[in-house]
Amino acid sequence: MCVSHGKTTHEAESGWRNGIPTGRVRAGNECSSCHTRAVRVFGPHRIAKWKRLAGAVGISTSKGTFLQVRDQDRTPSPFSTGKGITTAGLATAIILSGVSLGTVAGVPAGTLVSMMLGWRLAFVASAIVALSVLLAVMILVPSLVPTSTRGIKDVTDLLNNRKVRFGLLGTVLSFIGQFAGYTYITPFMLQVMHFDSVVLSAVLFGFGAAGVAGNLFGGWAVGKNVRVALAGTLLLLGTSILILTVVGAHLVVAVPLILIWGFGFGMQPIATQSWMFSAAPDQLESVQAIFVSAAQLSIGSGALIGGLMFDHFGIYSTLWIAASTAFVTAALFSLRSK
Repeated sequence: MCVSHGKTTHEAESGWRNGIPTGRVRAGNECSSCHTRAVRVFGPHRIAKWKRLAGAVGISTSKGTFLQVRDQDRTPSPFSTGKGITTAGLATAIILSGVSLGTVAGVPAGTLVSMMLGWRLAFVASAIVALSVLLAVMILVPSLVPTSTRGIKDVTDLLNNRKVRFGLLGTVLSFIGQFAGYTYITPFMLQVMHFDSVVLSAVLFGFGAAGVAGNLFGGWAVGKNVRVALAGTLLLLGTSILILTVVGAHLVVAVPLILIWGFGFGMQPIATQSWMFSAAPDQLESVQAIFVSAAQLSIGSGALIGGLMFDHFGIYSTLWIAASTAFVTAALFSLRSK
């Protein structure tokens, strides 16, 4: 969280007043004073919005490429039999728990570097870390041979698979709902729970840590039963968020509910991805491409829908969307036959 003239990042934004959001929360953690200094150095034209948008697109593209992860050490696919899915699910969980750990540790680390050395060096440090990881991957990670070389034809063929289409529907619904709510969890804690910056940071850290635990538990759960794990995850999310809308002002109850939300939030990508893998076990590369694309589009759509609801109906409406979509998606997966 960047600090500018005694204000937090959110307070430095023009859409915040007295710690409470008065309009849509802008994406990212850009500090207004940092932006002002950058304009002074480079000139307004070189800090144009389209360049920042291009940077965001580049980051999102790299994230999407990174998320094309799968276990290719088995033939046939571990998802083609009852055996092996536990190992594959845990492998995916371990990888995604690393993503969660990086998110939990990276935000405060970046904030610390930015506060001590400036925002430019924070970006330079991020680039150095990214290049170091790239070098390590090139040296340490073995090459994986794709199971299919038909390219986009594989992706289009998958849409004829009813289970894949059903999984895509569940992915879109659940991710839109969760990110409509999660994007505005900080405003909720500031406006309804009246947290100061220290408590807010601690609870958000707890949310992330619970997400790591959810990653690992989700990997174990999908090894038992993918459909039950997915429906259970969505029920956990919906219940915790719904209760939070009722008791949000009571901190003794609300804080554990936020941690439970974080736990389910960590399970969600494991469970949905495992469903997609089990739907087409012989086309995992194409399944992963479809899943990541749908998830990324749903994340952006959820944040947009949440912002519109926030502006017109208030902070609680974002959580209502998150809870209702979770319940609807859970019902869909619970009622669907194997």
